[in-house]
Amino acid sequence: MTKLLTEFPKVTFSVIDASVLYVKGLEAEFLPEMVEGQPRFAVFQKVAGSTDAASKDRLKTSVASLPSSGVSYGPMSNLVAGVIQKTQTMEKVPALPTIKTRTKKLLEEEKAKRQRRMEQQRRQAEGSSSSSGGGGFFSGDNDGNSDGRKAERERRRAEHRKSNPNYREKTPEEIAEIERKRRQRMEEEASKWNMAPEDAPPEGEPMGGGGGGDDIDGDDGDYDSIDGQDDDNDDVMDLD
Repeated sequence: MTKLLTEFPKVTFSVIDASVLYVKGLEAEFLPEMVEGQPRFAVFQKVAGSTDAASKDRLKTSVASLPSSGVSYGPMSNLVAGVIQKTQTMEKVPALPTIKTRTKKLLEEEKAKRQRRMEQQRRQAEGSSSSSGGGGFFSGDNDGNSDGRKAERERRRAEHRKSNPNYREKTPEEIAEIERKRRQRMEEEASKWNMAPEDAPPEGEPMGGGGGGDDIDGDDGDYDSIDGQDDDNDDVMDLD
């Protein structure tokens, strides 16, 4: 620490007794698991949200830490120098760390967070390995949007053709025949669901039923005579 203070006079150093105190928001998220008697080391710096030097984005607290417990002058000096020279990879801190008394509850929370982080890293590693091997659900440039899915289909189609040397492109006539059969199957399936009323006439028969013309008056084919008298010569009222 004496050498670091001399080498980096503009850097503020602080020491926390982790056997008594717990830095919430730092230990479980960015530091290796504590080993009794082994110090851990992290460097904080305000970093712009954009890599553009001319950008006026709000500065965000970021952190870089040594990957293992146990420290020495060489790794600590290299880490501080890398942060100052902006060659060190920094991670954004979601919330400023707070110092609390080390309790069993905080340690249980830390254990659960570390477990979740390990599971997340494992899934990411499996996803990247499966994507590089061509067996992942999304791979290459496919990020789930329409263009990505199209690129994924083209990639898999090319792999299929490459692995099948006897593959032959279908002619337009074959594609048209496949489409015709598909439409025919769809019509057959649709006809199974089309239900006619129970009293509907047979196909091709007129809706009126019998062999004669439609019964205008609703009677069984008996029509009134044109001169106002029916076939039974009943009396007809003279409206005049």
